Amino acid sequence: MSLINNLRLYFQKILKNKFYQKFRQSKFSIIFVKLIELTGLIQRDISIKYLKKIINKKNSTIIEIGAEIGTDTVNFDKFLSSPKIYSFEPDPRNFERLSQRVKGLNNIKIFNLAISDGKGFADFFLSEDIYGNRDGQGSSSLKKPKNVGEIFSTILFEEKVKVETISLDEWVEENDIQLIDFIWADVQGAEDLIIKGGINSLNNITRYFYTEFSDNELYENQPTLKEILALLPNFEIKKLFTSNVLLKNKIF
Repeated sequence: MSLINNLRLYFQKILKNKFYQKFRQSKFSIIFVKLIELTGLIQRDISIKYLKKIINKKNSTIIEIGAEIGTDTVNFDKFLSSPKIYSFEPDPRNFERLSQRVKGLNNIKIFNLAISDGKGFADFFLSEDIYGNRDGQGSSSLKKPKNVGEIFSTILFEEKVKVETISLDEWVEENDIQLIDFIWADVQGAEDLIIKGGINSLNNITRYFYTEFSDNELYENQPTLKEILALLPNFEIKKLFTSNVLLKNKIF
């Protein structure tokens, strides 16, 4: 593994450090993290430039799990070549904003559902920002919060709602999806639920799986990167980021 990848994995260990957690709550941490990001040692998200490189065909099929308010959704539409986008967002607050944002974009279909390990209903823990910032609604999860509040002290979890769930395999079969070029998963600790409920779709028709991860248990029973890789032996790491990983299916 490269030096940069080792440094990125080491950053996951730093997240568990009590001093870092206190520092992360200060106003200086945002500036510090942005400066480090400029060096390339910390790169939290995949860039659009890199995404275009691996999805370089027309009419690609993109599945976005955890679309929030559609920021990435509209970027997929803007920068990729005529993609078919299926976006899932269970949070009713975010889904309303997502609906407005993609209005008129006919190649984007949105679903007020949570992708999980089966069909039914589940508790969904709603996040809030103590200052009323609506961006604080992006940390909601099917998993009960654990350490997330210690690191991100401005995020609160005071409510939960029931949301409808479906597994990836069930949805793929119902919608007759033959090939998935790219899955973008941002599910705040529920990565294992997606994988367990979508193992057939992932193994057989998915080219790339991009997911957030944390080796700190921000949410109860959140899988580590090692555990995610163990659930997906048919995939290999294509590119590692500090809090996301791009996995490539070996059959493609």
